[in-house]
Amino acid sequence: MAGSIGKERVKQPFFIYQKTRFQVVPIGPAQTEVPLQIVCFFDYTKNQEMSGGTLSVDEHYHGEIRALRQGGHFPGKLYETLLLIPSHGEISAGRLLLIGLGDPDELTEEVFSNVGRIAVNEANKLGVKALSFAPSIRDAAVTNYHAGDVASQVLQGMVLAIDSSRALADRDLIPAPSLEEVYMLAGEAHLEGAQKGMRDVFFPRGIWHS
Repeated sequence: MAGSIGKERVKQPFFIYQKTRFQVVPIGPAQTEVPLQIVCFFDYTKNQEMSGGTLSVDEHYHGEIRALRQGGHFPGKLYETLLLIPSHGEISAGRLLLIGLGDPDELTEEVFSNVGRIAVNEANKLGVKALSFAPSIRDAAVTNYHAGDVASQVLQGMVLAIDSSRALADRDLIPAPSLEEVYMLAGEAHLEGAQKGMRDVFFPRGIWHS
């Protein structure tokens, strides 16, 4: 996946919901110039596959991601998180958040939705304005979920998290949410499917921008 967020931002369709801009772009997670890049991994004891974008991230980290997983420092248990700071410019993003998907044999649409909620909540905790999200399941050779279904479920979770964070902020229980931009990553072969998943989420909620 070549290109950059800046170039793809003006090329790809997008949607704005609750002042947050959503877009699916064909960029790899090692090349996203955003404050927060999120990459997902399955439980290492169940799935050690790494290819595509996740392999690229690991290579930019000189194999440290794989070493962390092998050493049990981030096994990828369900909803487990680990925040890394690329202090030596390993990737283009300011921070890298790893989220565990657990056992691939127990993967459900609810897991995708919950991971979407976690992504938005963690971004707001960090106070970042933009995040990029890589589901990464195909990089782990798990192919029984269509790209559109994955995008739809992740985005449903993100929408719920945005609604909740704004409701809490309106009650002065938390600071105003910081998140303004969300980029879902998809390979060229799955870009159209993922964008359809985004439309399925947002068409009922407002205006589609293209």
